[in-house]
Formats: sequence, structure tokens, C-alpha cells
Amino acid sequence: MRLSAVLFILSVAMGAPVLAQSLLLTGEVASAQAQSLTVPRAGRAWRYQIQWMAPEGSMVRAGDTVVVFDKSSASTELDQLEGRLIQVEASRQAKRVEVQLSILQARFSLKERSLQLEKAQLDASVPPDFQSPKEYADKQFELLKAQSELEKAEQALEQARISAQREQAKLDLDKARVEMELESARQLMAGLELIAAHDGPMIYARRPWDGVKTEIGDTVQVGTQVASIPRFDALQVRAWANEVDIDGIRPGMSVSLTLDADPAASLTGLVTAVALNGERRHGWGESTWFQVAIDLNQGEATSLTPGMSVRVSLEGQG
Repeated sequence: MRLSAVLFILSVAMGAPVLAQSLLLTGEVASAQAQSLTVPRAGRAWRYQIQWMAPEGSMVRAGDTVVVFDKSSASTELDQLEGRLIQVEASRQAKRVEVQLSILQARFSLKERSLQLEKAQLDASVPPDFQSPKEYADKQFELLKAQSELEKAEQALEQARISAQREQAKLDLDKARVEMELESARQLMAGLELIAAHDGPMIYARRPWDGVKTEIGDTVQVGTQVASIPRFDALQVRAWANEVDIDGIRPGMSVSLTLDADPAASLTGLVTAVALNGERRHGWGESTWFQVAIDLNQGEATSLTPGMSVRVSLEGQG
């Protein structure tokens, strides 16, 4: 049971009146839709240094480069892959010459065996009456031998062609694999430049462990958010309530808001969501804090900028 509920029960049990009072929360203007700029995965490295970022608070347009990470490690990997591609292509050309030579040799051998067969056929065609039985038998044997050698030469040529096709397919596959890796590396390297998806202000992210804003020169782990670009057409207020007050806040409640930068400006809105799980906030003590989402009434968000500090007042909280 939360602390506020316990206090409520105790106050009723002791006969103390429960008075409606205003509850003040601290919040800031945020965007319900924002582009999160995170460290991409590019190659084998798991951390990248921020080389450049668009100035915080500056208005960026869709298509602008807003964050550039150090590309040295990705560039080294790209150079290695380009070197591998050159080696694979050289091996491919050398192997092509080798297999073409083996085919030429097989064709030459086939032609030679064909000529030998023609000679053997001519010799074997001499009638036995014009030669001794041994000579006739020898020539018939040479004919059979020449026919066998021709068949072997034909098989050797066919095998050379099959081997050439197999080797060519393997080398083509090796080249395609390296080209694919190279293209992937180029895309990953291009991913080290983050591009704005829509117009909006550049907002640097805070490190979760100490609340310090990310800055140029930081070395950041892959997947970590370094900045965001909120949309101006989806502004809302995000307030924080501690564990004592959160039970009294419900979606649908009306709120009034005051900007720290312009106390004279008065805005209104509605609570749209209350977080179920709390979290510790850096520099806010040991309490657990729950996020409260507030939508502004129509027409009241035109002069706001994401990041503005806001005081939120909820009436009638006990």
C-alpha cells in the first residue's frame, strides 16, 4: 500500500478532516512523437565517439545531418574488405586462366587421340591376306586401344568443363560474398551519420547515471540515445509525482500550467496517463517518482518549445 493511502486511512481513523488542496508538480514540455537518435551498430566496434552534433536547441530540417560519429574503425574495416575484393578478383582471374588452359589441353589431347584413332582405323582396315597374323592382331589391338584412349580424352574434356564451371561458380560466389560484405560495411559506415527524419529542435540526451548531457567528444555505447528531435505538432507536458502523491492523480483530471520562462502565461490541460512503475531521478533524493502525461488544450501549445520547465497544478487533491 502506498504511503498516501496509509496517511488517508490514519487521518480518517483519527477523525481529522480531509481537506482538498492544490497539488503542485514539476514537469517539462515534451513531444509525444520524437525521433530518437541512437548510436548505430557499424562493424565490430561496440562504442563510438561523437565527432559532431548539430548545436543543441538549433532548428533542424528533415534530411539534415545532425550527428556524426567517428568513422576511423569502420573505415579501416571498409579498407580491409576492399583489399579482400581485389584479392578475390585477382584469384578469380588467375583461376579462370588456369581452367581455360586445362580445357585447351583436354581439347588438344582429344584431337590427338582422334588422329591416333583415324590412323589405327586405317591400319586395321588392311586385309589379313596382305600381312602376317601377328601384324593383323597387333593392328586390331591398337585400334581398340585408340578407341579407348579417345573415350578417355572425351571424358577428360567433359570433366575439365565441369570443373571449370564448378570453380567459376565458387569464385563468383566468393566475389559476391565479399561484395555483399563490402556493401553492408558501406551502409553501416553511412549509418554513422544520423539524419533528421522531420523538422524540429535538436535536444541532447542526458546520461542516466549522472544526468549530464551528452556532448561532442563523448564515447558512447551502441544503442545509447545521444539526442532527440521532437515534433512541434505533438507537444505535451511530462510531469513527475512522488510516491506520496501519485495515488491522488488519475487520467482525466484537469490541470493548470505555468511556464517558468513566462509565469504570466497560463495554460490548461488534462492528465492522459499515469505511470504504473516509478523510478529514481538523479538529483531528486531517494523518493520514487512516477511520470504523469498531460495533453494541452487545443490552441495552447503554439508558443511552447520542448524542454521548457513547467509547474503543474492539480486542484482538489487530498
